[in-house]
Amino acid sequence: MTERIKCLRCDAMILPQTARATGGTCMPCHHKMTSPPPLPTPARLPRQLAFPDGLDIEMAVREFLELGRSIQAGNQITGRIALAKVLTWYRDTRIVGADFGEDGDMLLLQSGSTQPLELSEPKDLRNTTDSELSFAQQSCRYVDFTRQVCASGVDEEVEFDDAAVKMSITLGFEPADGSEASSSIWICSPDEIDGAIREFMTPYVSALIERPVKSLAIFVSRCG
Repeated sequence: MTERIKCLRCDAMILPQTARATGGTCMPCHHKMTSPPPLPTPARLPRQLAFPDGLDIEMAVREFLELGRSIQAGNQITGRIALAKVLTWYRDTRIVGADFGEDGDMLLLQSGSTQPLELSEPKDLRNTTDSELSFAQQSCRYVDFTRQVCASGVDEEVEFDDAAVKMSITLGFEPADGSEASSSIWICSPDEIDGAIREFMTPYVSALIERPVKSLAIFVSRCG
């Protein structure tokens, strides 16, 4: 008789082949973890009524930093909570001059291992030099959600690196051991969110985003 093992998330006993396929969980837990984060139905917010054409880039930066503070103020910070907030903001908030057709407003979902920035609060780093930045000494497992915006419209005279801004949330977990599954998924418009989330939610990522984070870096930076 094949020996069964316990699911990592509940007390169910599962076959070894099931554990290998799901990353150590039973099928009900696996399906729950790999489903896209629930998103609220988009609503016409007062801010959207005040700015029907979208926010300018500096307003968007301020709104992102405020979003970061709301995440940091939570009782328990997880990747799933942060991801749901970032996706809702990307779906609902347009930025003046950021043209989807010109890759002007994209969302990047990443996972793997990294040495994250050490920041105590959300911060705009666009005028910060490399020598002023501090990184963790040890690599850790991480997920990162970055909105990359180039609000230059179709002005061909503007260099991408001069105009592009990254608004990033990096969540760190336990120390890396070399077995991390790296991934980078680009979302070029809100219409691509659902398909990209299904691709991003590997067993590795699904397990990570359910855990309380050990480090959190929320920052704005330039692409160049």
